[in-house]
Amino acid sequence: MSIAALNTTTVTNALDSSTQTFLVGATTNIVVGAKLVIGNEVLWVQAVPVSGTVQCMRGVDGTKARSHAAAATIYIGSGTTLSSVLGSVLQFDNRVGLAGDPG
Repeated sequence: MSIAALNTTTVTNALDSSTQTFLVGATTNIVVGAKLVIGNEVLWVQAVPVSGTVQCMRGVDGTKARSHAAAATIYIGSGTTLSSVLGSVLQFDNRVGLAGDPG
Protein backbone atom coordinates (compact mmCIF):
# COMPACT_ATOMS: atom_id res chain seq x y z
CA MET A 1 0.00 0.00 0.00
CA SER A 2 1.35 3.46 -0.87
CA ILE A 3 0.64 7.01 0.21
CA ALA A 4 -1.68 7.30 -2.80
CA ALA A 5 -3.98 4.82 -1.01
CA LEU A 6 -4.80 7.41 1.66
CA ASN A 7 -7.75 9.74 1.21
CA THR A 8 -7.11 13.45 1.62
CA THR A 9 -8.93 16.72 2.18
CA THR A 10 -7.77 20.18 3.24
CA VAL A 11 -8.08 22.52 6.21
CA THR A 12 -10.51 25.30 5.24
CA ASN A 13 -9.24 28.00 7.64
CA ALA A 14 -5.94 28.33 9.47
CA LEU A 15 -5.85 26.42 12.78
CA ASP A 16 -4.09 27.39 15.97
CA SER A 17 -2.83 24.64 18.25
CA SER A 18 -5.91 24.74 20.51
CA THR A 19 -8.63 24.50 17.84
CA GLN A 20 -10.56 21.24 18.24
CA THR A 21 -13.55 21.81 15.93
CA PHE A 22 -12.76 23.06 12.45
CA LEU A 23 -13.88 23.17 8.83
CA VAL A 24 -12.45 20.88 6.15
CA GLY A 25 -12.83 20.78 2.39
CA ALA A 26 -14.88 17.57 2.60
CA THR A 27 -15.77 15.06 5.30
CA THR A 28 -15.99 12.17 2.84
CA ASN A 29 -14.19 9.18 4.41
CA ILE A 30 -13.80 10.95 7.78
CA VAL A 31 -15.54 8.94 10.50
CA VAL A 32 -15.47 8.91 14.29
CA GLY A 33 -12.35 7.06 15.39
CA ALA A 34 -10.37 7.84 12.23
CA LYS A 35 -6.92 9.38 12.48
CA LEU A 36 -5.97 12.49 10.55
CA VAL A 37 -2.45 13.68 9.83
CA ILE A 38 -1.74 17.37 9.21
CA GLY A 39 1.93 18.22 8.88
CA ASN A 40 3.60 16.24 11.66
CA GLU A 41 0.57 16.19 13.95
CA VAL A 42 -1.78 13.23 14.38
CA LEU A 43 -5.41 13.96 15.30
CA TRP A 44 -8.14 11.56 16.44
CA VAL A 45 -11.66 12.23 15.12
CA GLN A 46 -14.18 12.47 17.96
CA ALA A 47 -17.18 13.73 15.96
CA VAL A 48 -18.36 14.86 12.54
CA PRO A 49 -21.17 17.15 13.75
CA VAL A 50 -22.16 18.39 10.28
CA SER A 51 -20.83 17.91 6.78
CA GLY A 52 -17.62 19.87 6.36
CA THR A 53 -16.84 20.04 10.09
CA VAL A 54 -14.76 17.76 12.30
CA GLN A 55 -14.08 17.69 16.03
CA CYS A 56 -10.75 16.15 16.99
CA MET A 57 -8.46 15.37 19.88
CA ARG A 58 -5.24 17.10 18.92
CA GLY A 59 -1.65 15.95 19.26
CA VAL A 60 -2.21 12.22 19.74
CA ASP A 61 0.18 9.29 19.25
CA GLY A 62 3.09 11.21 20.73
CA THR A 63 2.73 14.25 18.48
CA LYS A 64 2.20 17.85 19.54
CA ALA A 65 -0.80 20.03 18.62
CA ARG A 66 0.45 22.66 16.20
CA SER A 67 -0.83 25.54 14.10
CA HIS A 68 -1.68 24.75 10.48
CA ALA A 69 -2.22 27.03 7.49
CA ALA A 70 -5.43 27.21 5.51
CA ALA A 71 -5.40 24.69 2.64
CA ALA A 72 -2.98 22.35 4.47
CA THR A 73 -3.39 18.76 3.30
CA ILE A 74 -5.10 16.35 5.69
CA TYR A 75 -4.35 12.63 5.27
CA ILE A 76 -7.22 10.39 6.42
CA GLY A 77 -7.01 6.82 7.69
CA SER A 78 -7.40 4.38 10.52
CA GLY A 79 -4.50 3.79 12.86
CA THR A 80 -3.87 0.48 11.10
CA THR A 81 -3.97 1.99 7.60
CA LEU A 82 -1.72 4.90 8.52
CA SER A 83 0.76 2.59 10.24
CA SER A 84 0.93 0.19 7.29
CA VAL A 85 1.47 3.04 4.82
CA LEU A 86 3.73 5.20 6.95
CA GLY A 87 5.53 2.98 9.40
CA SER A 88 6.92 5.24 12.11
CA VAL A 89 7.94 8.03 9.76
CA LEU A 90 5.55 10.36 7.98
CA GLN A 91 7.34 11.22 4.77
CA PHE A 92 4.55 12.31 2.43
CA ASP A 93 6.62 15.21 1.17
CA ASN A 94 9.29 17.57 2.46
CA ARG A 95 6.78 19.48 4.61
CA VAL A 96 6.10 16.51 6.87
CA GLY A 97 8.18 15.47 9.84
CA LEU A 98 8.30 12.49 12.17
CA ALA A 99 5.33 10.94 13.91
CA GLY A 100 5.97 11.17 17.61
CA ASP A 101 7.90 14.43 17.24
CA PRO A 102 7.09 16.11 20.57
CA GLY A 103 8.30 19.54 19.69
